[in-house]
Amino acid sequence: MYLHRLSIQPVTRISPEVTRQMVVGDRAMMCLFRYAAGTSEPVHQHESEQFAYILKGRVRFLLDSGPLDAGPGDIVYIPSNAPHGAEVLDAAEVIEVFSPLRPEFLEAAR
Repeated sequence: MYLHRLSIQPVTRISPEVTRQMVVGDRAMMCLFRYAAGTSEPVHQHESEQFAYILKGRVRFLLDSGPLDAGPGDIVYIPSNAPHGAEVLDAAEVIEVFSPLRPEFLEAAR
């Protein structure tokens, strides 16, 4: 078991509007994303299952079943290989958990 302090984890700037901090285990990873209002993530899919826990702000998830608006305290589950995207309605902080690991995130952090 390990204690990770998010406050000392490196911050990766994904774009001018998005930052990410990560804690990585053997088979799962947790990321804290900070998104500016108006940011969007195009529809995509990946092998990893994904949980998105909204800490602050509002995010519209674009799912096959239709748009889903989530706010503070909401958790959105996205199954493996499910197409999804997002529109950030209000500046947001979101904890996202992925399993298995997202190798492209690990590469970008190097």
